[in-house]
Amino acid sequence: MRHKTLVMALSFLCLSASAQSALAGAEEGQELAQEWCQSCHATADQGPGVDVAPSWSSIANDPQKTDDYLRAWLSMPQGQMEHIALTSLQIKDLLAYIRTLKQK
Repeated sequence: MRHKTLVMALSFLCLSASAQSALAGAEEGQELAQEWCQSCHATADQGPGVDVAPSWSSIANDPQKTDDYLRAWLSMPQGQMEHIALTSLQIKDLLAYIRTLKQK
């Protein structure tokens, strides 16, 4: 019984740390989006964006914009999107932020 309780406590701690890490990543992603992206993309309720760039909210709620798709796109943007050399951590943070905008 004691072993089972210890395993459950450790599992809870790991899940809690993971949730905190995801939240921190989303906050970093929001800062990146506001700093680098809001001149073209509407970021949540901040910044008007432009007609040619979809809002982050519409990206978050587009079922075709999977994490793999967005990761590839952010690594090598095409079309009118300016190429910004993002690190893998910055891409992860932006994805975490985008996912916070998904409607449930």
